[in-house]
Formats: sequence, C-alpha cells, structure tokens
Amino acid sequence: SKADIFSLGLILLELCSNFGSEHERVKTFHDCRRGVLPEKLSSSNPLKPMRAIGDLILSCTKPKAEDRPTASEILQNGIFSEMHESMIKNLQEEIDVLKQSLEEKK
Repeated sequence: SKADIFSLGLILLELCSNFGSEHERVKTFHDCRRGVLPEKLSSSNPLKPMRAIGDLILSCTKPKAEDRPTASEILQNGIFSEMHESMIKNLQEEIDVLKQSLEEKK
C-alpha cells in the first residue's frame, strides 16, 4: 500500500546517510519531510544514481499518501537495475586497478 512507501523512503534515506548522532538523524528526517535532502542526495550531485535515489526518497515521503508512488511504479522506474549496473561497473574498475597493482608488484 502507499502508506508503506513513506517508510521505504525513510529507510532509503537512512541507508544512504552517515549520521554522527541521533540528533543529526532526527534533523535529516525532519528536513526530508520538508523536501530537503543531504547534499549527496540532492539534485546538485553530479552522480546520476545518487540524484535518482534522492528523487525517489522525496517522492516516497510526500506528505499526501495519494501523491506517493506505488511499489509497482517504483519497480517499473528502473532505478534499482540502474544502480545494480552502476555498482557492477564500479566494482569492475576497482578489480582492474587491483589487478594492475598486483602485476606491478611482481
């Protein structure tokens, strides 16, 4: 149901954030309810996957439940498959760097 989507938005926000204290966590959640996200999730972030997650968080935490996406709409959005592809690419690049470093040590 759409009511559960709000919680999904907060969970995504928590997973993508580093809180130094409980106060910081509460402030971030409060800001989210006003439509304000941490900079790394904002539209000014040059990394498309992070911006997309931020947009999803904001849509999931809209004040009116009827304005939030359904679970089906979120899955059809494709954000999670894009994130998966991006993560694979980043991991492959890290593997290549490690391989090169090992070869240089030989």
